[in-house]
Amino acid sequence: WRARTRCVPASVAQSRAGRQTVEWFWAYVESLDDQGRSALLEWVTCFRRLPPGGFPPPHAAMTIKLLATTGRRRPTANTCGLQLNLPCRYSSQEELAGLLSEAT
Repeated sequence: WRARTRCVPASVAQSRAGRQTVEWFWAYVESLDDQGRSALLEWVTCFRRLPPGGFPPPHAAMTIKLLATTGRRRPTANTCGLQLNLPCRYSSQEELAGLLSEAT
């Protein structure tokens, strides 16, 4: 799943805040049990499991779209595009984890 995920836009993904947010996201994913990971994947993509061979066309990868926003915003998902819209200005890993838990 991680290997089939890309982060955009590159300018935000390469920033310190962007890299930290992506690290926190994957740490959250790794902290989940199988049921939790399945629920998160379904919330973002409508797939409970990664399909054999990866995501079907036209999307070869799930996208994490990093949003350079201020203030506390919840993550959102665009399931048709396999896209997680993830603000990258959280004060802590716990804040991000809490908001992701609420969403799923």
